[in-house]
Amino acid sequence: MYFTVPFVILLVFNILLVVALKKSKANGPATNDIQNRTKRERRLTVMVLCMTGMFFLCELFPAVSFILTTGMTNYNQCSLACNRFSAVADTMTILNAAINFAIYCATGRKFREVFKQVFCTRLCCVDLHASHGNSNSSSSDRRR
Repeated sequence: MYFTVPFVILLVFNILLVVALKKSKANGPATNDIQNRTKRERRLTVMVLCMTGMFFLCELFPAVSFILTTGMTNYNQCSLACNRFSAVADTMTILNAAINFAIYCATGRKFREVFKQVFCTRLCCVDLHASHGNSNSSSSDRRR
């Protein structure tokens, strides 16, 4: 129940996305504005499908691990192989988050721009404030 229902719902919505993507390719747009919008929508659809596919792959391990360990109250009841598989399942969950970030970076130009603006600007500002602080103190030392 914990995994089957969400997996089935995601699968159904992804199938609907693929069907809509195929229909949009069949209905070739007429103007450049519509073509640009359609390209963005297709890129977004591909990104969502990649992320969902990776989610299915990475979350399959925790689902199996959950099924294997259901009813166990501690790790001593689980075999060494079971414990190792549970560790791999936990790692796959973490890997899924890292892969999502990589997919965003690879497919989203706007995401990359905003990411640079937020994080690179703050890092540069920290460096600038530090250098301004040093230059101010050295100029005040020169005045003395």
